[in-house]
Amino acid sequence: MTRHGKNATASSVYSYSERKKDAAASGYGTLHARLGADSVKPFDCCCISLQPCREPLISPDGYIFDKESVLKYILHRKDMYAVEMEAYKHHMKILEEKDETKRKELEEEAKKKFAHNERHLVSAIEPGSSETVERLVDTPEESISNMSGDKKNKAASFWGPQFSETLSNGTVVKPDKTVRNPYTNKPLKYKELMPVVFTPIDNSLTHAQVVGSQNRYMCPVTRDVLTNSTKCAYLKPSQRVVSASCVEMILKDGVDPINGKEIKESDIISMHRGGTGFARTNMLKANVYRPNMATA
Repeated sequence: MTRHGKNATASSVYSYSERKKDAAASGYGTLHARLGADSVKPFDCCCISLQPCREPLISPDGYIFDKESVLKYILHRKDMYAVEMEAYKHHMKILEEKDETKRKELEEEAKKKFAHNERHLVSAIEPGSSETVERLVDTPEESISNMSGDKKNKAASFWGPQFSETLSNGTVVKPDKTVRNPYTNKPLKYKELMPVVFTPIDNSLTHAQVVGSQNRYMCPVTRDVLTNSTKCAYLKPSQRVVSASCVEMILKDGVDPINGKEIKESDIISMHRGGTGFARTNMLKANVYRPNMATA
């Protein structure tokens, strides 16, 4: 096929580029964007700061945290809990005052209604009966219209719905005291975090040089370079990070190859690889969902 001109529109084929351009301009349909490597967190970076860890710690479910960052996060969450609790108590106090005011208003309304009924009681004889009964006359009834009385000043229009007053008060949920993992929303306890020891490729490099290099660490057993494409596992007895390809061999031997201690399947934690709020491992496409175009 010959190359088309810049403004050639004689083609009968609706090309991908045209469809993508029209979808972006129309405001309908789902937009797709493939994320680059910059959107993926390296496996050895902290899940909070997204930076390489100086003192890495690992949670029981396999998430890496830097010691300084996780301590700051826990302290921040506790401070925020105190602030949120004060706001919650203040809100509840306001609601209690509103309830007390509402109760007094209802009591006053009941007293006025009772006094009105007492003034408008009359005696009458029922037809066909000699018994005397008491009836109310000229008892005002509250209108159901939202444009009568004081309601007309609250409603914007007579055809608009009348919302309950309880909806305008809003609801404030009691703050959760538990510090949670920002990735899984599960409880995060500092005492459950375990120290991690990575094996650098070059032991002569400083921490700054190691952080600046693209490939920083390797498996101490297989000597393979550890990257986001490599499944990694954490060994509790030696606190080392190894490639997942040698885990089966380690379990078969029953001995930690680093320090020779006994190891069980419960002593091995599968580490979660890179991924931020924009991408996860093997899911590098971001979607923006928009309403579909209506068709007749």
